[in-house]
Amino acid sequence: MKVVALRAAHETLATDANGCHRFLGCALIVSTPRGSVVVLHSGDTIPFAGQAEEMRRLAPDLLLLPVNGRSRGVLGNMTLEEACALAAAAGAPAMIAHYFGMCAFNTNPREAVEAKAADLDLPFRLLPASEDLEVRLEGV
Repeated sequence: MKVVALRAAHETLATDANGCHRFLGCALIVSTPRGSVVVLHSGDTIPFAGQAEEMRRLAPDLLLLPVNGRSRGVLGNMTLEEACALAAAAGAPAMIAHYFGMCAFNTNPREAVEAKAADLDLPFRLLPASEDLEVRLEGV
């Protein structure tokens, strides 16, 4: 398994005094006898220029993207629409929208996210967020 760090923008792309990014996501690249599987977790982030291209280069099989939004006066994340646009632009065949329904002060209700997701025409599979979710990637 290989772990690749990705930039994230928790409101902004921020670096420390050494030029290292303060906010990160990661990609887990797992080698199998049939090839590699790439699971990418964006970390806390909002969309930023170049993000989709960075993800697309890794050819993710599954994206995990936060969709609690950012309109509550706290550092936020993507909206469901932004996450879906990013997943489509990154060319991912599947996405799990997560990080909602967790903290009362910074969330979107699960019912609202699931209802909105049901109305979207997506070029990828939107998987439900669930503690008991098992994902099997075909051909692996």
